[in-house]
Amino acid sequence: MSKIVRIFTVNCALCKVKIETPKPDGKTKVDEMSLSQRIAAMVLAEPGRSPGAANRATFLSVRNEVQVALSQGWSILAIYKSLKADGVISFGYQAFRRYVNELVLRKT
Repeated sequence: MSKIVRIFTVNCALCKVKIETPKPDGKTKVDEMSLSQRIAAMVLAEPGRSPGAANRATFLSVRNEVQVALSQGWSILAIYKSLKADGVISFGYQAFRRYVNELVLRKT
């Protein structure tokens, strides 16, 4: 008997909610998602979510790609323009810069 579970997927088409049966090994996509990805998916799936929370969740879903692009010498503006043109992000450049500074470039 197949068990049906609710899962959230986080990718460039953010905030898709889909119903899926487990794989033969018993795992679902939720089992393969990191905690950060699961939190982002929950935030994006919440009705009435705050725009700030949704923007942060969206940025966190592409943070690794942003880190790689920065390490390859691309400017923050070039990365922003590319993600905006692809429809991955919908928020402004100042918010994007703030997320880059807070979540990528900060020294811990």
